[in-house]
Amino acid sequence: MSDKSGNRLHLMYLPLLADLERAGRYSWGFTCLAHLYREICRAICPSPKKKGGCSLLLQSWAWYHMPFIQPRVQQDITFLLASRIWTSCTALTSFVVVVWHQTDRVQLQFGLWQPIPNEAHNLDKMHEIDMRGHNDTIWDEQHADWISIWKDRRKHVIFGEPIQGPLQHTPEYLQ
Repeated sequence: MSDKSGNRLHLMYLPLLADLERAGRYSWGFTCLAHLYREICRAICPSPKKKGGCSLLLQSWAWYHMPFIQPRVQQDITFLLASRIWTSCTALTSFVVVVWHQTDRVQLQFGLWQPIPNEAHNLDKMHEIDMRGHNDTIWDEQHADWISIWKDRRKHVIFGEPIQGPLQHTPEYLQ
């Protein structure tokens, strides 16, 4: 389904909207983020055909963290969504999509000293999976381990020492 703007909604989401009370409890923001991460990974491939995902979320993040690229406007720009992105290191899933939200690698964005981060999770094999040929796949069963990590997300929120003064890396990190 699409509207005149070209925005599309995959039909797989419609059953999730059948019960609006329950739909309000889903993590739609993290669903957008999972798809955005996946599409950014695809966009850096040598011949990406197009970038999908929530471009507005990416734009908000970029303007929030790089104010020098913001457009000049008369009123202040607020970034409620970008400033509320949760700081948990966890798996994000949405049907076929599985990405790792590696906030431990970007603690400066949250005003915290950046220690040497843990080894990055490599989910390249997961990024190769798409919906083609998987019409009968029950994704919550297929990704049960990843969903379990998501359910434990509150145990993996990053904390750290707040930076006082200008943002800078520690000498250990720079090494």
